[in-house]
Amino acid sequence: MIHILPATQDDIPALARVYVDTWRNQYAGVLPEKFLSRMTYADYENKWTGWLTTPGTTTYVAQTDRQGLIGFAQGGPARDLSLDYFSEMYLLYVLKDYQQQGIGRELTAALVNEFTKAGLWSMAVWCLRDNPSRGFYDAMGGELLAEKHVGVGGENFIEVAYGWRDARTLSSGNKQTVTRRR
Repeated sequence: MIHILPATQDDIPALARVYVDTWRNQYAGVLPEKFLSRMTYADYENKWTGWLTTPGTTTYVAQTDRQGLIGFAQGGPARDLSLDYFSEMYLLYVLKDYQQQGIGRELTAALVNEFTKAGLWSMAVWCLRDNPSRGFYDAMGGELLAEKHVGVGGENFIEVAYGWRDARTLSSGNKQTVTRRR
């Protein structure tokens, strides 16, 4: 069974592991190998310590009873106000062995539910144009909004933005129940 839970400080080592592992898998052949090979769990544990305490930011994790943490989604207020969307999904990663099982949709729905409670009905997300999983946002009904250049590992890449004017459509039909930590 998969549980969608609010992230806690105890999740930091697993969040770092999933982040680094998914980047190395997802972006192999896309981002510079030297950059990917230099990513460390320790560096990302430090980053997650800050990311989890950023005001207004929400993070959900997907866990299995056997594997533990297998994915996460993080979001909050929109950072790029030029898009005219209220909220933004900053990160969404699921380990390769668990992709295409609806977990990304459930994590997205958990974020959208939080955004909706705060009155933030529209949502955007940025992803690398060459991200092999970019079709996920197309399948979720995202509208292609914009593109911009970003530097990663000393090289220049293009990011694209997707948006949902009414992100509440992404929270309907949830198969998983958000489990509250005790």
